[in-house]
Amino acid sequence: MCDVDEETRMQTTCPLEELEDTKTDAEGRPYRVLSAQCICGRVMGRVAQDADMFTCPDCHHTMKIEPTSEFKPSNPKDAVGVRKVTTFCISTPVEMELGLAMMEGGRKYGVFNYRAIGVLGSVYYDAARRHMSAWKEGEDIDPHSGIHHITKAMASLVVMRDAMIFGSFTDDRPPPAPEGWMEDMNAKASALIDRYPDRAEPFTRERCERDGKCKEEQE
Repeated sequence: MCDVDEETRMQTTCPLEELEDTKTDAEGRPYRVLSAQCICGRVMGRVAQDADMFTCPDCHHTMKIEPTSEFKPSNPKDAVGVRKVTTFCISTPVEMELGLAMMEGGRKYGVFNYRAIGVLGSVYYDAARRHMSAWKEGEDIDPHSGIHHITKAMASLVVMRDAMIFGSFTDDRPPPAPEGWMEDMNAKASALIDRYPDRAEPFTRERCERDGKCKEEQE
């Protein structure tokens, strides 16, 4: 049983998202496939077609089923809006960090300079790789800007893609590699895994901090 007082039980609603159209079970009874989570953590996947209450099979907590959004299929604006591109699913904190990185570039070079002046692909590819490499090797924050290296790499890619869309991108990539080269590398990687199925524990930062053996074992 859930350790929840009766008042909370009566007030709690069950957030749900309809995942599929109405279906029919083996006995011909219609049901809806939903994502509905009880306060005890149990996830319910199926409820009767006309159900407006949900009883958790684990803790027997009964809740009223209510949609998590204001979407109404009968509202024409809602019906049309859900099929349009959305920014709602973008992480706002990350979006704001990206705004800082783009703001830095705008202060230094002029906002949207890359649309007017143009972008050389290799320059921004290298910039993104440098930030990713710095992060990979243990540095989180770019010392010149105080912004996370991942965010700085994203800003470089945003500039590249924007320039492509607006026709100010200069593609200076080398001649392309043979078709299928990546699939060939993946096949070889798969063969290596089959050859050595029991992978040795990697020497991660966490492992070194945990047991202090990295330097000793490398020697």
